[in-house]
Amino acid sequence: MDIDGQQRSSARPPTDDIAERSNGQTVSVGSPLTRDDPERIGGYWLAARLGFGGQGVVYEAYDAPGARYALKTLHQDAGDFLRARFAREAVAAQ
Repeated sequence: MDIDGQQRSSARPPTDDIAERSNGQTVSVGSPLTRDDPERIGGYWLAARLGFGGQGVVYEAYDAPGARYALKTLHQDAGDFLRARFAREAVAAQ
């Protein structure tokens, strides 16, 4: 099951170890998900880990139509300071 309590599907968006930019250059898209990573968060399929650190994990994610996103999550044990900082980042990104 995913973090929303929904049954997991084996269907995943297509992804390779590299992606092509609009100018034709290829770039790495991250590292594989770990067995502890969810396959879905909300309406997004997770394809890879783009990074991780003190705040949490950034995933390469896709919505149902296939649009690509960077989805940032906090560690479960993040305290009030990190949660407030994350909220400010989310507001600034809108």
